[in-house]
Amino acid sequence: MINKILKSKVFSNGAYLYILQFFNTVLPLFTIPYITRILGDSQYGVFSKMFNYITYFQAFVEYGFALAGARAVSLSKTEEERNKIFSSITYSKILLTLVSVVAVAILSVTLAKTPTQTACMLILALMLVAKIFTQTWFLQGMEHMRPITVVSIISRSISTVLIFAFVKRPSDLLLYTVLFVATNLITGLLGTAVIVKKFKVKLVKLGFSDIKFALV
Repeated sequence: MINKILKSKVFSNGAYLYILQFFNTVLPLFTIPYITRILGDSQYGVFSKMFNYITYFQAFVEYGFALAGARAVSLSKTEEERNKIFSSITYSKILLTLVSVVAVAILSVTLAKTPTQTACMLILALMLVAKIFTQTWFLQGMEHMRPITVVSIISRSISTVLIFAFVKRPSDLLLYTVLFVATNLITGLLGTAVIVKKFKVKLVKLGFSDIKFALV
C-alpha cells in the first residue's frame, strides 16, 4: 500500500512541488544576509522598495491563473483543448503585462527619486515579462513538476554563486538586480521550452472573446 502511494503520480508531483517551495524558502536565508551587508541599508532599501512595487504588479499579471489554469489543464482531454487553455492564459498575461509595464514606467518617473531607483525599477519590471513564461500552473495541471523543479533549482543556484562572486560593494546594486531578474527569466523560458517539447503545446489563434473569457 505504502509502495503504491510512493510510486503514484500525485505523490511524486506533490513531492517535487514541496521541494521547490522548500528550496525557494531556504535559499534566501543565505543570500539576504550577505546582500544586506554588502549593499548596506540604503542601497538594499532601494531594491526592497522597488521590488515591493513590482510585487503588486506580479500578482496582477498572475491574476489567479496558477489555480484556474492548473484546474483547467487537469480536466482537459485533448491536445487541442490544452493549446487553447495555454494560448488564452498566455495572451491574457501579455495583455496584463503591457498594462503593468506602462504603469511601472509612470511610477518610475513619478516615485523614483534618483536615477538608480529608476533603473532598479525598470530592470525589475522584466520580472513581469518573466511571468508570461512562468508555466508552473500547466505542469501542475499535467502532474509533471519534476522538470520545472530541477530547472528552478539549477538556475537559482547558479544565480546565487554569481551573486557571491561578483556583488562586492554597494555600487553593485544594479548588478544584483540584473542577476535577481535573470533567474526568473531563465526559469520561465526553460519551463516553457519543457512543456512545448514534452506536451507539444503551441500558441493558437484566438479571438478577443476567448481572452475575455479567460480573464472573467
